[in-house]
Amino acid sequence: MMVQGNLLALDPHRIYLFTNTLQAIAVGYFFSAIIYLHTNWKIQIGIAVGLLLTFWAAMEWITLGGYGGGDYTPHGNLAEGIDMMVLGRFRDTAQVIDGEVVVKASYTYTWILSSLNFVVTVLTGVLAGQALKSTMEQGRKVGLLLGAGAAMVALGWTWDLVHPVIKHIWTDSMVLVSSGYCFLLMGLFYWWIDCRGHNRHLTFLKVYGMNSITAYVVSHIISFKSVSRSLFFGLEQYVGDYYDFLIRFSNIAILFLILWLMYRNRIFLRV
Repeated sequence: MMVQGNLLALDPHRIYLFTNTLQAIAVGYFFSAIIYLHTNWKIQIGIAVGLLLTFWAAMEWITLGGYGGGDYTPHGNLAEGIDMMVLGRFRDTAQVIDGEVVVKASYTYTWILSSLNFVVTVLTGVLAGQALKSTMEQGRKVGLLLGAGAAMVALGWTWDLVHPVIKHIWTDSMVLVSSGYCFLLMGLFYWWIDCRGHNRHLTFLKVYGMNSITAYVVSHIISFKSVSRSLFFGLEQYVGDYYDFLIRFSNIAILFLILWLMYRNRIFLRV
């Protein structure tokens, strides 16, 4: 609400329930934590499959006010319709024009129904973490991660033929494809870093990774572009088309400096 819902604007007409990354993380982590604390990995897989099938069935066969019924267009899918009807005036980018709630045509992120799959995405991470922390030998862990990743990618792209990969709606196929790629990368890096011992010169990854939420939030609060333009405004006449690159690189460098200072002082903000 404060960072992305315009609460700091002090304008009651611009207060929204933001529907993007932070809310997806919050919903996914909250329910996944409860599931993890009270179930084993087999039940967790069962719950994940059940949520995927529930979302798919709802998108395919439920029609609500002209939305749904297998429609996956940006402004005709069921998830979009539910958000419009439930969130209304408080949906992100919404304005009341002549007594009617109007959302920007370009804004097609969904929240309420998509929360089912937010949970599944986090649960795949929970399962990967349990595999890595298990007592099985390292080679089996690598094989499990790579095998599960390949299977999810293949299933996701196959399902895409009838249930398309759409990030804004967070469809089942998108969950499988994205989680599958993450498993493949996790298996690769686990093999390279933990099994083979190639762990030098990777501090910069820790700097970002251990305060990733901080990086995301700070980048929305502080206009690093303004800071960079103030520092290098006189160089534009000399570097020409490279000026935009310089500004973007400077933005990254300033944010990295903040995260590095936090890392050096062991300050890690958690969700």
